Amino acid sequence: MNKLSDDFTQGSIAKKLLKFMIPILGALVLQAMYSAVDLLVVGQFGTSAGISAVSTGSNIINLATFIITGLTMGVTVLISRYLGEQSPERIGKVIGGAIAFFFLLTVMMMALLLVFAPGFARALNAPEEAYGLTVEYVRICGAGLVFAGIMGLLLYYTMRRINRPVNQIAHELRTPLTGIRGYAEYMMMGKLSEEDQFFAAGQIVESAKHLEDVTEKLLIMGNVREGAIQIERIDVRKMLLELEEKYPNVEVDCRLEFLNGDRTLVFCLLDNFL
Repeated sequence: MNKLSDDFTQGSIAKKLLKFMIPILGALVLQAMYSAVDLLVVGQFGTSAGISAVSTGSNIINLATFIITGLTMGVTVLISRYLGEQSPERIGKVIGGAIAFFFLLTVMMMALLLVFAPGFARALNAPEEAYGLTVEYVRICGAGLVFAGIMGLLLYYTMRRINRPVNQIAHELRTPLTGIRGYAEYMMMGKLSEEDQFFAAGQIVESAKHLEDVTEKLLIMGNVREGAIQIERIDVRKMLLELEEKYPNVEVDCRLEFLNGDRTLVFCLLDNFL
């Protein structure tokens, strides 16, 4: 188990529960302070009608916030379940679906608050002198909900762009490592014929070459990002001979003798093309 993760199914629960509780408690305190700051500002620069409008309208906004918070707790239950089952592929689907759902939900709530703000103000018996300000407060806060949904979508797609190449690299590394481990365990079983040992050793060598290719590509990506590209005179025919050795069934014919560029990048480009 990764030491950076907090597994509630192992070890002491109290310490992990405290670490889990503090951020949630802080978020609730910040939410409570939101209305308090509004009242503080309006009390300093506004009128008694403004204070009444903020006090009344904040109840409506808090109701919408609590609905969203309650639904997010259900999402965290699903995520916790899949974490316990060690099913990370399901977690991604839950998070993606939840973000899309909450974005649509915030749009619907925004529309409801904008359209039915007068009705909500009447239902809460807002004072006549504060009625108009209450409606404006609810509509302004309601319009801000959609920006939270947009930020959630942007965060989700940003994380997807980050995780997609990471997942691909992890898959590329896992394949040769699995082969190396499998054939090594096969050889450790003993009592293998010389032919079987030679076959297993050959498969390990092939998997090691694949792993070496993946590592080289990672180094190339790092050099490209850091701008560490070496321009040199490339012997094209010599490089093509290396490719012909790697791909015996491929016939290469090139009239170009030399080329200026980064040899590793050019070789990798041709290798991927083949």
